[in-house]
Amino acid sequence: MATRPTFTLTGKVGVRVIRPGEIRNEYGKPVEDPPTEHYIEANIQPLRFKEIQLLPEADRTKEWIKLYLDPDQDLRGELEGTPGQRADIVEWAGHQYKVMNIRSWNMGVLNHIEARAARIPISGGPI
Repeated sequence: MATRPTFTLTGKVGVRVIRPGEIRNEYGKPVEDPPTEHYIEANIQPLRFKEIQLLPEADRTKEWIKLYLDPDQDLRGELEGTPGQRADIVEWAGHQYKVMNIRSWNMGVLNHIEARAARIPISGGPI
């Protein structure tokens, strides 16, 4: 039986998650549903210098955070393709971050999710 991480040594905070509405085709025009929101609890840390150096050069100037959370919490990244899905936006410390990728660690001992998110530019438009 797998145990759940409690993050008692590092702590966790409540994070607001904004899920963009689905874009559907209605009478030949794209229509966007209104966004929804929910809250999760996560341990949030900045990316380390070595992790930033492994990113593509264009992404190295962005502010990045990592979120560690329980596997049963609802957080999703962007999926490309026909069905597609848009990435969640997390709000933390007064800024909004777009979830860029999610890793699920199913080790059998401490199953958890690691998500990386990049800060959305204030004046440069969406990323």
